[in-house]
Amino acid sequence: MKNLCAKLYSKVQTYTGNERGSQALEWIGVAAVIITIVTLLSAAVSSNGDGVEGMVGSIFQKIQDMIGS
Repeated sequence: MKNLCAKLYSKVQTYTGNERGSQALEWIGVAAVIITIVTLLSAAVSSNGDGVEGMVGSIFQKIQDMIGS
């Protein structure tokens, strides 16, 4: 177990000790945010029976209601 922890620590230090590793972690974070946004948008579109067109129409309708037209 001690040997496994030492190997894992060594690998983590290798990736975090240089710019390539930290840049890779940043890109993984960006990808995670994009995947989360896409997942939330697809859930919102699929829950609305009209799809994207209905969602956009409801947004415009709410804007018109706020303006008072």
